Amino acid sequence: SSILTKCHLLQFFSVSGCKLLTFEQPGAQFTLDPRKIHLKEVNVSDLSRLTDVGLANIACNLGQNLTKVDVSGCKNISENGVQSIFKRCKKLMILEVIGLC
Repeated sequence: SSILTKCHLLQFFSVSGCKLLTFEQPGAQFTLDPRKIHLKEVNVSDLSRLTDVGLANIACNLGQNLTKVDVSGCKNISENGVQSIFKRCKKLMILEVIGLC
């Protein structure tokens, strides 16, 4: 069971630097009911294996209330991945992209 499903009041989630996480397969790292998730900030900076697909899965599963997303240092993220954040995260106020190619 996911930490995000157990901690309904969680507002900030950071997995910065977790080199093995990809978020590639929907539901592989989290299976969520978006109505029960109240995250406002997600930090996935320096995830060397995070790609556009993984970022799109994060946006799709967690994006509804996010105001800040940090993808700094994620070398495999392209403009397409960033666009998925803009499309799904309607409340987004801050997007950190330091070090993206």
